[in-house]
Amino acid sequence: MKIQGLEITPQPRKSEESENYYFVPVGSLGVYLPRCTEILGTVGNDWLAKWYGRVGIDEAERVSGEAMAIGSEVHYWVEQILKGHIITPDEWAGIVEPAKNGIRAFVRFQKEWGCKAYSDEFVEKTVYSVEDGYAGTLDMVGITGFPTGKSSTILVDWKTSKQHDQKHVVQLGAYHHALLKCNPGMKVNGGMIGRLDKLTGIPDMRYITLKELRAGWECYKHILKVWYYFNGDRVAKENMS
Repeated sequence: MKIQGLEITPQPRKSEESENYYFVPVGSLGVYLPRCTEILGTVGNDWLAKWYGRVGIDEAERVSGEAMAIGSEVHYWVEQILKGHIITPDEWAGIVEPAKNGIRAFVRFQKEWGCKAYSDEFVEKTVYSVEDGYAGTLDMVGITGFPTGKSSTILVDWKTSKQHDQKHVVQLGAYHHALLKCNPGMKVNGGMIGRLDKLTGIPDMRYITLKELRAGWECYKHILKVWYYFNGDRVAKENMS
């Protein structure tokens, strides 16, 4: 089969797998596809490069590692809350303060606008497009009243970054495309970048229209081609038996 011009043969799942690839089914076998976020990393951030230069690589990597750990913790507890779990006092005591603020931001948003999962299956949902050659984990397909007060079904990506970034829209557009590939006929009304501020505990939400999601996907298609141009040999190697 062809993936971004590469001849890939589906195979059984390996016992040892790279963290940068998803194994997705193709009939009774499967193929390994690169992560959506790794591909998006092809697009650099000027401010990030300047920050690395200002503070030094070691300090930048330390701070980035801490931020990623906090983001993962917030994602985990938001997922548990959406699935009906009530955080116990002992669990709460073990959560670092910045992650607590992220959780507080989610709870505030949920109380103000309403926010529940389409179903448990669509929380931390793996989505992929074999044809286009990528896969990723969508935080949630949810039902919320944001931003009009009228409940609708939207794609949600939680962020704990300090600010919104247009790359987030491109990422959500890629997830939207892959979601529809995996679930033909599914209807969503738009998307939301849910920034859960880890300093203030205040939610900062950005609604993404269907038009913006589609534009994000069109942008991502071009990024895909660039990534595969430089990394196609890695994908081919990953899919060798």
